[in-house]
Amino acid sequence: MTNDPAHEKFALTVRLNVIDDQTPTDRQIGPFFISPSIHWKGSTKQGMSVVGLMSLSNRSNELIRIREIRHSSSAMSVKLNVLGVGKRYTLMIRSQLDLPVGIHRQTVTMTTDSPSVPELVFDLELEVTP
Repeated sequence: MTNDPAHEKFALTVRLNVIDDQTPTDRQIGPFFISPSIHWKGSTKQGMSVVGLMSLSNRSNELIRIREIRHSSSAMSVKLNVLGVGKRYTLMIRSQLDLPVGIHRQTVTMTTDSPSVPELVFDLELEVTP
């Protein structure tokens, strides 16, 4: 509840990631640590959009550049932001406004310039409710 009549309700999401030598396997692809996870999930009401963010940090000494991004559907748009070439990236996820009620799944594949990690693959899932 807020004191603004135009915006009576809001949702607050808080995430905490502790980075140590015990990195969970669902947060790592090769030398990349992914936060919050390699599986992104969101939810929104029909006619609205939701925005998500995934952070990618390359822990190796090798610079690994992301060359191409492909996705399996258009339910969610994805945009790569380079924070440190070959080392740090963010992936901005935004759902489309006109999605029907239901579960929408999408796979994002990033091609890199590294023979040791030629692709990074992420699963996105969005639930649209009435």
